[in-house]
Amino acid sequence: MRHKFLATIILVALFLSCQNQAPSVRISLENPLDFNRSEVVAIPIEQIKDKGVDFNRPIVVLNSQQEQIPFQLVTNELLVNTDIAANGTLELMLSNTEDSTSFEFNTPTYSRFVPERIDDYAWENNRVAFRTYGPEAQRLKENNEKGGTLSSGFDGWLKRVEYPIINKWYQNFVNGKTYHQDYGEGLDNYHVGTTRGIGGIGIFNKDSLYTSKNFVNWKTLYTGPLRTQFELEYAAWGSDNFIKKEVKRITLDHNSNLMKVEVALDSETTINSLTLGIAINDNNLAESMSNTQEGWHSIWAEHFDSQLGTAVLLDPQQIEGVEDYRVAEKDQSHLFINTTPNNNSLVYYAGFGWVKSGQFNTKNDWELYLNQHAQGLKNPILITIN
Repeated sequence: MRHKFLATIILVALFLSCQNQAPSVRISLENPLDFNRSEVVAIPIEQIKDKGVDFNRPIVVLNSQQEQIPFQLVTNELLVNTDIAANGTLELMLSNTEDSTSFEFNTPTYSRFVPERIDDYAWENNRVAFRTYGPEAQRLKENNEKGGTLSSGFDGWLKRVEYPIINKWYQNFVNGKTYHQDYGEGLDNYHVGTTRGIGGIGIFNKDSLYTSKNFVNWKTLYTGPLRTQFELEYAAWGSDNFIKKEVKRITLDHNSNLMKVEVALDSETTINSLTLGIAINDNNLAESMSNTQEGWHSIWAEHFDSQLGTAVLLDPQQIEGVEDYRVAEKDQSHLFINTTPNNNSLVYYAGFGWVKSGQFNTKNDWELYLNQHAQGLKNPILITIN
């Protein structure tokens, strides 16, 4: 009888304890591949809201060791930063919290318009940084004025630190200190010029490559610890300006060397072929590499005192062919990847790996990274919510 009484007290205590606790959601993330993965996972909020967690109040995400992990709320998704072993599972617990102290994460993704350097748009994460150019830079170039740039290609800023550098390097520029020299954090010594840079687009017509000029409008959609996303709009271009408007939506995740590029082209006619380009800055130092099964194509090159890999990756079913095009004229040599758009739109990934960053030691490391990134896209992390 005494044992029954004690058992009843224990059950009541457990019940009252659970009643006082905030609702929580258990999230299980499974890696179906046989290599370790460190990536941002997007969990639809719709799948969580009916579990009792209030997204209008502060939340916390804990792993099985009760340690906080970085997260970000964007639109209709909860982004979480993950490290999952080969064929492994990561168990997370999401709940509301009374602690208003935010989790500090010192390697955020970031993007912004840069008026202090004419009108660049720049973006970065803990591994890579990029920029491209706006209408004032185009005007200066077309009027033969100092500082102009005419290109819709993507420029790579080669960083070798995990912390943010965009604001610091641009402030150095304002103060008269060049970002074309490495002071220990990396530098901008990648040449874009009039090339497609790292994954710019174009359309071939009668052996001529037509491209957009500099962006005319920009919109930062969000930025944060794990992901930044923005849009660039381009004016009419192409033969007889048959492309009425071009919009690129670009997404860069924490811990990734590749940005996601979603291109939408407004045209009265169906666009049957769209070309991606990777610049070849020195014909004698560059090697082209491809994996048609995985859908990636890359240039690996000697780059000053190091090596640099630049690449694009997309659905192999949308690739028509590849051309390693090398000529003597400046800014004309490219690895061209001819693709078939879907309803005048295309989704692809573009980026780079720099040996001096310490992220890759050899060409084989870069090739392995591209293969694993492609396999990860085809085999996403499996999400179970309880």
